[in-house]
Amino acid sequence: FDAMIFRIPHGWLTLDVITKENLRESLLLAHELFGVRTVIIHTLFFNNNVRTNKELEQLKETNRMIRELVDSWEETNIANILVMDFGSWVDQLVDVNAKLMGMDQTMNNYTLERLGCFKYPPSLAMACATLEKRTDCTCVRNMMSIDGMHWCMETMAGRILGGTSCLLQCSLLSIEGTKTGQRDIVETRKAQKRCEQSCNDTFMSLRKAPSLSLTNDIASKVSREDKRNT
Repeated sequence: FDAMIFRIPHGWLTLDVITKENLRESLLLAHELFGVRTVIIHTLFFNNNVRTNKELEQLKETNRMIRELVDSWEETNIANILVMDFGSWVDQLVDVNAKLMGMDQTMNNYTLERLGCFKYPPSLAMACATLEKRTDCTCVRNMMSIDGMHWCMETMAGRILGGTSCLLQCSLLSIEGTKTGQRDIVETRKAQKRCEQSCNDTFMSLRKAPSLSLTNDIASKVSREDKRNT
């Protein structure tokens, strides 16, 4: 296998064991077992396993660590490692949904307001479409997440697939640079980071993304810019 999409199983794993050292070992093991040369790693998203203010802060810190790991990556056996900022996209969706419902967002931890009657109750801001007709156990659900963990793919899949395709195109910049001899490793990583940022800005955001053809356009634009600068 050439590429791996790495969604860290937060929930099965607690935040305290998701460390830079453990992630690095997991990535190197994937290369050893499957020959992985490209990794797209998702930032963690808010979900029903995040139940306290402390865990909210841990989630933010873990995502900062993931970005730092990717930015400082020097292992040459995995040539391409990119971040898909899934967590930021979910934060934006939850924020907008809460506004549309009329939730009080003056407190930073408003997302911790939950439905009851569940072992891991979902956040109102994440799983509900309206605060009307809500009971302690139920609400009218939205089309983002039915349970605060799993996604409604008929509405969410487009951007997930678009972001993944876009980042895979970014990974090809290293192959192009090798073939042309125009880039060293440092310049290739800079080009990939610009491409990665453009993909996340386009697909892991609430910005209108009208066509999956953008995935090719983004990587091609970065490549053309680099050629003009060499």
